[in-house]
This record gives sequence, structure tokens and C-alpha cells, in this order.
Amino acid sequence: MAISPSVDRWRAKADAVVTAWRTRLGYTPSLSAVVGVLCVAEHETRCGDSWPGEYNWGACTLGPLNQLELEAVKLAGLKPVTVPYSAALAVAAEAERVIRGIGSMGPVGFKMGVMVPHANVHCDSKPSPTGKGQVPYFTWFAGFNDDAGGAEYLISMLCGTNGKRAARYTLEDGMGVRLLAGDMYDAGYYTGFYLREKTYDTPAGPLLGRTINIQRYGDKLATIEPRVRAALGAQSQMTLKRGDRGETVREWQDVIGTVPDGIFGYVTMLATRLWQKLNGLKADGIVGPLTWKKAGFKPTPAWKPNESTVIRQLGTQ
Repeated sequence: MAISPSVDRWRAKADAVVTAWRTRLGYTPSLSAVVGVLCVAEHETRCGDSWPGEYNWGACTLGPLNQLELEAVKLAGLKPVTVPYSAALAVAAEAERVIRGIGSMGPVGFKMGVMVPHANVHCDSKPSPTGKGQVPYFTWFAGFNDDAGGAEYLISMLCGTNGKRAARYTLEDGMGVRLLAGDMYDAGYYTGFYLREKTYDTPAGPLLGRTINIQRYGDKLATIEPRVRAALGAQSQMTLKRGDRGETVREWQDVIGTVPDGIFGYVTMLATRLWQKLNGLKADGIVGPLTWKKAGFKPTPAWKPNESTVIRQLGTQ
């Protein structure tokens, strides 16, 4: 199970959203816009920056493999998969190695008015023509060397190169992530619609297929939104107990000296009890406000945009 980004990582990505929004649109975005962009980035990358070495910012697609690239992976006996996730990463890495071997570097260069420095092969999926299940396929995703480029590319996809896509106003006006899912569908952004496919066949007909996709995508964004807002709000360290997972658990494990695997298991619980006892606290194995305070942690103030960010107006607007 991938571990969700830490509060600091969420806030760093929020800063990148503000910088990129100002770069492309020339003004500071609302909090709702920042949250919406981060929700999309989180969902599209499954769990934040879970692909090592990439600032992919939402698995921004560059397009499918060309015929020569497809033949190369076919000759290598490689077939795309999406589950388990570890297998998808492994087969995509091998496919990329094979494709690099024939001299292909992928569709890099300027895309959506943003410089894409490199491309990476990944496994994605789209709805089956029968409406049952998903069909995995290899595709190129945009690769970036920092948050700035990745955030700018994602925002250019959501808002368009001239800021005229409907998603811009849905984001800015705080209309909600469910309406945002519909805007993204109509812009051909997410799974199964990179080639601007507006519908696909299902037993209930194409219109229901559209409705189902928007509903499911909206549900995913709505699940992520509370975590994003919590990360950007005033923060006290969350109470931890046995069974919890995440970056905060990993942070606590660093304090008590256990393996920082992000899982609050039996060993972490025993080590917590010992640490509490040695520090004059109730040894209940639960990391609450008093335990965090004893460890030297202080509440984190609410995130605010960095007003010193330089605004660069695009000459193409």
C-alpha cells in the first residue's frame, strides 16, 4: 500500500500550484483552485509522488506508443498490466528499456506550451469496448525534473493553454470536484479519453458510460479532498495508534528509532510505550498531543501562498 504524501509535501506542491497558476494565468489562484489541482494530481498518480525520480504531477499523458515502439515491446514479449501496482511499474520500466534500445526517446519537447524535458513509459488503462472491465496499454507520460514544470503542465491541461477551458472557472469558483470531473471528461483529460473519446459502449448505452465515468472520477476526487484541505489547514500532529499508516507514522518512528515503514504495528506500539515511560508519560502506546509535545513538535500554522513568487505573464495570452 503506497503511503500518502506528508503535510510538508502537500504544502510544497501547493506552492508549486500557485507559482504555475501565476505563470500561466497571471494571478494568484483561490484556495479551492489549489485544492482541486492537488486532488487531480494525487488521484492520477495514485498516491502523490509514488513513482521514483519523477515529478509527474498527475501522470500527464503525452500520447500512446507509435507503431515501431509497439512492435519492439511485442517482440520482447511484454504486455501492459495495471495490477498489482508493483508489477505495472516493473513491466513499464522494462518496456521503456526496450524502447530506448531502438533509439526512441518519446514525444518530448514543448507540449501545451510547457517544456517537457523527458518522457516515461507507464501502464495505463481504458474502458473495455464491451463496457466490462479495463484494457491496459502502454503510454508515454510527461517527466519533469522539479515541481514547477510538472505543476505548470497539469494546470495547462486543466485550464488550456489560453486559460479558456471550463475547468479553470470550476476550480477558481470552488464549484466542487464533482463538477470538475465533468469538465475534465469534456476536455478529454482522464482515463480512456486521452484521444477525445466522448463515449464508449456499455450494455446500458453510451450515455450511461459517460455518466458512470464522471461519477466514479468525482467520487475519487471527493475522497481525496478532505486530506488535502486538512494538510493545508492549521495542523496539530494527528493522534496515532496501532493499525495506522502514513507519513505521520513514519515521522513518529524516526523519533522512537524503529524501522520507518509508515506502519504502526506491534513493534512500533511497544517502542512507543517504552518511549512514553522513559519520558514520564502514560505508557498507553497512543501518540496523542502530550506525547507529540514531549517529542518537541509544535502545531503548524495554516498554509498561505508565498507572496514573493514572481509572476510571469505568458506572451501568448
